[in-house]
Amino acid sequence: MKESAQISEIDLVARIKDGDPAAESELIKRFKVIERIEVMIRARIYTNREDQDDLINDVLLSVVTNLRRGMYNPEKGALGSYLWGIVRNKLRDFMKPNAARERNMAALEPNLVDFHESALVKNERKNMLRTLVKQLDWKYQEILILRYYEDLSIDDIAAQLGLTAMQVYNRIHYALALMREGFKKM
Repeated sequence: MKESAQISEIDLVARIKDGDPAAESELIKRFKVIERIEVMIRARIYTNREDQDDLINDVLLSVVTNLRRGMYNPEKGALGSYLWGIVRNKLRDFMKPNAARERNMAALEPNLVDFHESALVKNERKNMLRTLVKQLDWKYQEILILRYYEDLSIDDIAAQLGLTAMQVYNRIHYALALMREGFKKM
């Protein structure tokens, strides 16, 4: 029998598709799947630990289920890229519901609103900001959260979302322009 380090990705995936639990364990060990999923989720999702753990388990289950169903095509790219694509998509799905938007808007406010005004005016501006950001399409909300809350660079955001740096810059610029217009109307 081959040593586990010598088993090719394609053989490993074929064994998983055939229902071999040892191959699943080997995949998780070789790609450090659990550790990487955990780092990605805990760095991006600022909810309670229970929600993070649920999402980690959901992602791991999706990875194994998709491989069992034979959904990985080695001609389209490396197995590692495929796995992290699943993680990225699950994170996006988690972030889309309204509850996630609420969590992220609450986290976004301190970084976008930094005025030295009375508590009443400051609170009023926060509410206006929250309203304006909620009115934006999700793709603009996501960009603003990554840029102003998570302090990611334009290049990091582009890499994470699969966009070019220019597309990220344009979305940020457009989202802020929409918000400025919204402030004028209020």
